[in-house]
Amino acid sequence: MRCGHCGQVLRVFRLNPEKARVEPYCEHCRIYFETAPDPLALRCSGCGLDFATIRFSERLGCSRCYDTFRDSLLEMITKERGRKPPLFERPAPSRAAMARHRLLHDVLTTASERAELNPSSTVDNGDRSEPQPASPGAGEPASCEPEAGELVVRIRVARNLPDVPYLSRLPDPERRLLQEFLLADGSSVVRFFEERSPAYATVRQGARRISADGSFEIRADDEDHLRLAFFLRLPVAEANANPASESQQGEPALREEQILKQIGRFEEQVLATLAALDEHLWFQAHPLFGFLTACPSNAGNGMRMSLRFRRQSDPAIWLAELAALRRGGLSVRGSAGEGSAIESSATVLLPVRDSGALRRIVRLFLRTL
Repeated sequence: MRCGHCGQVLRVFRLNPEKARVEPYCEHCRIYFETAPDPLALRCSGCGLDFATIRFSERLGCSRCYDTFRDSLLEMITKERGRKPPLFERPAPSRAAMARHRLLHDVLTTASERAELNPSSTVDNGDRSEPQPASPGAGEPASCEPEAGELVVRIRVARNLPDVPYLSRLPDPERRLLQEFLLADGSSVVRFFEERSPAYATVRQGARRISADGSFEIRADDEDHLRLAFFLRLPVAEANANPASESQQGEPALREEQILKQIGRFEEQVLATLAALDEHLWFQAHPLFGFLTACPSNAGNGMRMSLRFRRQSDPAIWLAELAALRRGGLSVRGSAGEGSAIESSATVLLPVRDSGALRRIVRLFLRTL
């Protein structure tokens, strides 16, 4: 296939953000070309995506993609994790949870029907109350960035509501209604967390809510309908600044066990909260994939833990230690998010309740003090 403008052979394929699919791209003219539809290509009946686009973007359009491309997704997830995902038993939602979902579904359906009857109603009217979707890692709570000698632990949770496309495929009117359903003062989600603990009381900031100390965040502006983030700050250097409190020989091991116990208690607290939330609301789930997420690699429990800390040791030693973690199968990135540099600070991602990986990262952190 050649470019219709310059005549060069098209050898590059890129994701066209306007059409959410992979298309031939001319690097000289900087334009996309629409290919003839392949009648044999399998497409999702819910969102219309094909697997080539999903594999390229690593994003799904709706929950039906999991059944449409089941075998391909299972192969992709198994290759990434080194094992097949275990069978999943969906938590039984309460009657109240199902009633809340039916209400949301009716509201979104009505909004979609109105948009079809009156397309002009979706035109921008100058209202800027809704923030644009944030880029990954942008605008995170202040508690997310570690100070010198601190270890910041984050547990991120992704959940999606049934019968609703993921945010990348959800029109603006429905997206605004979904955000109000999740984030409005007195909403079911907000009330649940406020009744659970005063530490989960939040103040709304556009399409997210953040607690006063920045240790908890609710978001509805990412790729999933609902994103939760729980933070734990461990000022290890300050807590162990007095070497006379413990013998020099026993202090490193003692600090390691203290940190692991604190993180363990934090994990259990978050897991107990999520177990209650999964009964309070009805979320997308699949017997083969677990809780469903827009990114198939996050499907399962929908949770991921990360540890963040700053470099305080020799740069060469620091980079060598992080390289060893990567060789061990852990994802390492800069604290500013995916693609950021790791020269001064790092974020190491690991599964929740992976005690072996957690111990390795804590030991690395203590060696950097």
